Amino acid sequence: GLLLHTEWFVCILAKSKTYIMKKTFLFAIALFAIHSLHAQKTTFGIKAGVNTNAFVVRGESGGDKVSYSASKIGFQAGGVADISFSEHFSIQPNLLVVLKGGKYPASKYAINIFSADLPINFLYKNNGFFAGAGPNLSYGISGKIKAEDETIDVYSDEAGEIPLKRFEMGANLLMGYQFAKGVSISANYTLGVSNILNVDDPGDSKVNNNYLGLSIGFNFGK
Repeated sequence: GLLLHTEWFVCILAKSKTYIMKKTFLFAIALFAIHSLHAQKTTFGIKAGVNTNAFVVRGESGGDKVSYSASKIGFQAGGVADISFSEHFSIQPNLLVVLKGGKYPASKYAINIFSADLPINFLYKNNGFFAGAGPNLSYGISGKIKAEDETIDVYSDEAGEIPLKRFEMGANLLMGYQFAKGVSISANYTLGVSNILNVDDPGDSKVNNNYLGLSIGFNFGK
């Protein structure tokens, strides 16, 4: 009987030790998370600028691969959040309204696309200079193809089909300089990666939006 009670006590003690160790480990993780969140510094700002856009169409013609690029000047404007994890590293999500599209010089066709872009950049900072990269999520708000005598809505299915997809995945590169008063200047290049041509079997055909932007911004947290 004493042996059974001893074994029972040892078993309970072992389980209690394991339970205490788990709770201690979870408590340590919670403390680390709270400390990390406390160590972060989040500031907000605004930015606006001009873009050089390229609406790129790739495909095949006569067995050869061809590429057509329509270009135009557009703009980008919106808000910026900067989440600093240390003196040199931060995450910077942006929410921007962007005018994209292009005009083909050899024809009278032009395309205008207004989109909401969410570039999320992982930045390295040093003495005001910053550079980084990250993904870009784009959603087409409106899009029109204009010709001489007609205008086509590229996101409307009134004709039974939608020429372009609203969502486009991309990649973004960013670099710039922030002054002590919170004013910043930056340049970004955003490359469309996913195919926005809305067909069941696109084959080698692909459509993307690419743009190079120059912006000025202001960070309210300096």
